[in-house]
Amino acid sequence: MSERLSQPPTIRDTQQVMLDLKRLYAPYEQEYSPEGQPWNGYDRFVGFVGDTEKLNKVIRKWQTTPIHEVDTPGLQKEMGHHIADYLFSIFATADDFSLDLEIPPVEPASSDVRDIVQSTPIDFSASFRDMTRRVQSLVPVNGVESLFGELLGAAAKDTMGLAGKRVRSNPAEGLTKSLRGLFVTTLCLSDKYGVNIDQAVRDMTQEKSAHIKATLKK
Repeated sequence: MSERLSQPPTIRDTQQVMLDLKRLYAPYEQEYSPEGQPWNGYDRFVGFVGDTEKLNKVIRKWQTTPIHEVDTPGLQKEMGHHIADYLFSIFATADDFSLDLEIPPVEPASSDVRDIVQSTPIDFSASFRDMTRRVQSLVPVNGVESLFGELLGAAAKDTMGLAGKRVRSNPAEGLTKSLRGLFVTTLCLSDKYGVNIDQAVRDMTQEKSAHIKATLKK
């Protein structure tokens, strides 16, 4: 699948690679799921929440290790894997619920940074580097992690609404906005910690594709 990535890949290229990976996962999920079914949007989002805790542990390790002892390349590689997982979850969840992240957003409801990132257009024809340059000033560096947590919490409520597990007003609109905000904030996270998203996506898709194919052959 990674062969489809151009140099440099556009966000649309990466979205398609992630959705190819999602389809590759379907028989694996069906075989190993207790229900014998591929994951639905709710299942996938629960997995997304689990992935965020893994990255939080890496961030805490980075922030609490004396600077002269920090293995920066090693931590960046580990963070890159989780950030690529984030992108997979964002694109796959949007696909599960048939949400279009390219729909031009409305004007921000306020000057609050959360409203701003949720209303930021995603240019799918741009590279990750170019898109990151456009959004890196939107979120204060010291507030990236907390903003991500806020958006994740809102997205969880709307995911439960769409899955029929919670009464929620306009959950599709709410989840679309939250996923757009999570995408923008993920770019800001990668910029803060110096993660090369393109390389992270290549590494993650190759690793997961090989793992799934090897597992299904057994």
